[in-house]
Amino acid sequence: MKTKILFALAAGMFMMQSCNNDDHPLAQTDNVEAVLAAKYPSAKNVEWKTQGSYKVADFKYENTSTVAWFDQYAQWQMTETDIPYRSLPAAVKKAFESSEYATWRIEDVDKIERLNMETVYVIEVEKANKEVDLYYSPTGVLVKTVVDTDNDQDDSDDYIHYIPQQPTTGINKIIAQKYPKAKIVEVDHENGRIEVEIVDGNVRRDVYFDHSEKWLYTQTDVRVSSLPQLVVKAISTSYPGYRIDDAEYWETPAGNYFLLEIERGKSEMKVRVSPTGQIIR
Repeated sequence: MKTKILFALAAGMFMMQSCNNDDHPLAQTDNVEAVLAAKYPSAKNVEWKTQGSYKVADFKYENTSTVAWFDQYAQWQMTETDIPYRSLPAAVKKAFESSEYATWRIEDVDKIERLNMETVYVIEVEKANKEVDLYYSPTGVLVKTVVDTDNDQDDSDDYIHYIPQQPTTGINKIIAQKYPKAKIVEVDHENGRIEVEIVDGNVRRDVYFDHSEKWLYTQTDVRVSSLPQLVVKAISTSYPGYRIDDAEYWETPAGNYFLLEIERGKSEMKVRVSPTGQIIR
């Protein structure tokens, strides 16, 4: 399985080494071996290699195929474990079986554990010549859908780009204050902003910061069927004949609103509506 999620990987001497030595046996140190042994004391058939800037151990743990990534300081970063579908949390199985992909063939199921991040379960499904990777939180929230278009059969780099950047202490503090039950899924830097994807109970949110760690806004996808009646009424009154096609809830320092994509025939537009049903011009 190949993910197409682009994250900046930690730079350093191992990055330089990996240009020519990817998948070659790694010159081992007692330090990284000791870290592996402490975390997985019954690991068997351990094989080491380098991928990017990481030291990667491929081994059997409790009769399960497992891969663990360690950075150049021998700190554990991520573990991928092959698991059977039956071992998925009930909430994940329920979400998948009620999704549009329920009839697709399940090719693979992985459990992804990462440093300071929420555990994620990945279900790889196939149909005809299409392959899709579905990322679920333990509570059954679909946090990411990745269409696999890579025809490379070498799976040695699976998930390497899913090792996340770590949020700063300041960002962690703000998220804990605003969303005390949230778990962080991803951190990404792009277009001059820091995007932190969280799972807040059964809801996925994207929280945005500038590079000074100032909170900019939070964006949450909303089911059209879950919109408040005041919001739906505002659209039917102000835009008769239009249908709400998509909905997001935006939290901003200046106030909160629903951003709705509405359409009538070939006419489409986006409209902001306050939670109390006021059209925001």
